[in-house]
Amino acid sequence: MNQNHPSPDLYAELQADTTGARRDALLATLHTMQDTCIAAERKLNDRDAYQRIQSSRAAVAAAIKIVNSATSLACPVTP
Repeated sequence: MNQNHPSPDLYAELQADTTGARRDALLATLHTMQDTCIAAERKLNDRDAYQRIQSSRAAVAAAIKIVNSATSLACPVTP
């Protein structure tokens, strides 16, 4: 995004996304990041690098949970 225009609140943006396209694109990006972290872990670098990779992977997993919870609140499932 342009630095002159602040990015919109992601939570509000996800809730307003009636088609789910924004959510799907964001989740695809996050899953790609997660796969990259998993591949990097398998290379077994030094201990410090491994810990940074694990932290990154945990952050991406948390972001996925947040995106899923934001969109589940916007589109509740009815039994």
